[in-house]
Amino acid sequence: MSDWRDRAACKDMDPDLFDLDTREELHDPNSPARLACNRCPVSTECLDAALAAEGRASAHGRACIVAGTTPHQRARISLTNAHMETP
Repeated sequence: MSDWRDRAACKDMDPDLFDLDTREELHDPNSPARLACNRCPVSTECLDAALAAEGRASAHGRACIVAGTTPHQRARISLTNAHMETP
């Protein structure tokens, strides 16, 4: 069985395209990173892997566009997931 990364839309793209420097770039829906993520068949697996790797880091402890999400968006998802796990 192949790894999900083998099916990622970004597998042959320059990783620097996902490391965006400005707020405008992070939120640009037409950035190459966002466009790749939008058509990616494994974005759910990618997001799950990123959330697991990043743990409960703040947005400042996260980087890049991953699965079409910004560091702040993933921090919110992680926080929401943590609250849902708490009895």
